[in-house]
Amino acid sequence: MAIPTITSLDSTTGPAVGGNRVNIIGTNFKTPTVTIGIPVVEDIPTVSVTFNGIACETVKVLSATELSVVPPWYRGSTRDANHKERDQHPAVTVVVSNLASTGLVIAGEVATRASAYTYERWRLGPPQQYGALIGVAEAWIERLRREVCKSVNLTYSANYTDATGVVVDLAEIPSVSMTMRMRRDREVEYQNQGDLIVEDPADTERYLVFRGLRTYIVSFDIILAGRGFVEAMALCDALQDSIEIEPYLNGPANTDIWPDRQYEAYNIEVAQEPIQLAGERAWNMCSFSIQVDILGVRVMPQSPRERIWQINKFYVCERSTGYRQVEVS
Repeated sequence: MAIPTITSLDSTTGPAVGGNRVNIIGTNFKTPTVTIGIPVVEDIPTVSVTFNGIACETVKVLSATELSVVPPWYRGSTRDANHKERDQHPAVTVVVSNLASTGLVIAGEVATRASAYTYERWRLGPPQQYGALIGVAEAWIERLRREVCKSVNLTYSANYTDATGVVVDLAEIPSVSMTMRMRRDREVEYQNQGDLIVEDPADTERYLVFRGLRTYIVSFDIILAGRGFVEAMALCDALQDSIEIEPYLNGPANTDIWPDRQYEAYNIEVAQEPIQLAGERAWNMCSFSIQVDILGVRVMPQSPRERIWQINKFYVCERSTGYRQVEVS
């Protein structure tokens, strides 16, 4: 009996959608036999690999000590106990099994490595010039989920259980979904002339000037859905009430522009009143669309920042004593 072992994985993290290639290093992997003939035909699979109990569709035995596999997409809840989207899902177990000619697992020839692989939520890194905008968006989305969804007590969750017993979340109603758009705020840019000068936090004797500072409006197209008209409208009312009570969003400040600030307040307004989406009653679900704008978000342009030295010393020349230094307060 050749008991396989798993020594390591060349990549221990990957996207939740799967599809990336991972090499598994170990021992005693059963190599396939090849039938000599025309054409050359490989024998039936000799090794199976599972991630979190789900079989990999692509498994290639490179040698008795190395496998090349493509992990399946993550099956499991993508939210934590507080219904917040996870950036990293719990680490899963990887199992390698040697197979008999019948395709069944050979008893005893199974290798297991717990917490061997971590699925990560696939996220785009924010472009440098939009860093502040992305921060505002994330802060607003998180706040919206907390403040709005808790105002509706009636909750319905749709899910199913796959063959391995893992519960897969499909939808949760009431729900809030949104898309984000960004456009330049020309009016504010003209008012502040687009330039800003701040003291360099790394050197108190010089200033940083930001030429062509840009101001944006962040627009959210929000869909609020419920099982019925009353419930969906309650979500809309909760959203509008939260904005009316506190029409400012405290988002993370751009520390390049405001070195001493941790947060910056942005004005929120409802740009479009709730509009009921047509045809949703046929799905036993009612939804409304609202547009919300966040105003006055200023970000750095892509062009390099200029450095201005603070002039606090100069020299004068006296014929009798020569040069002397004069401090300027």
